[in-house]
Amino acid sequence: MEYGDKFQAITELKGTQCVLRQPDDAIAPGLFEAIDESRSDLYEYMPWSNESMDELAGFLETTRKQHQSGTGLHLAVFSKRSNRLLGAIGLVHLSPFTPKGEVGYWIRSTETGNGYATDALRTLERYCRDELGFVRLDACVATSNLASQAVLRKCGFEQEGLKRKAMLCHGNWLDLVLMGKLLDGGGGA
Repeated sequence: MEYGDKFQAITELKGTQCVLRQPDDAIAPGLFEAIDESRSDLYEYMPWSNESMDELAGFLETTRKQHQSGTGLHLAVFSKRSNRLLGAIGLVHLSPFTPKGEVGYWIRSTETGNGYATDALRTLERYCRDELGFVRLDACVATSNLASQAVLRKCGFEQEGLKRKAMLCHGNWLDLVLMGKLLDGGGGA
């Protein structure tokens, strides 16, 4: 499956409350501000740190390469009403043989609980189903990250398993809940 051309063609995906846009160097200061504001909340669950503008610039370059190669998609989440940068959402672990991927997201700490993560996930889910032809989406969430699990359940994801010691995050091993959602409305083969 080739996704590079489709990923590069995205200018924005519109949800009810959010707009998802390709990250570029112009958003780096706002993205860094959102990360910095949320660092204590993100630290427990995100193995990356982006503690400097240089690290963030490297991350943005990596995302451009992933978009071009079709190996990953990372989008900035903006408020539709205020155009404030709220966080990010993306797809990783794309299968070259099966139309599926794994979703991950975060919303800045001062904006959690307002439905932005749910809207961003539903918006990306529609794109994956309608434009990419995905049959499923996966998500791996720390067992202690109950808020993220709640967002996934609200969007129709179901728990499918547990991955013990699945992610090393700042020296701590995290057990991850594997959640999934079928996008084609069908069951198994």
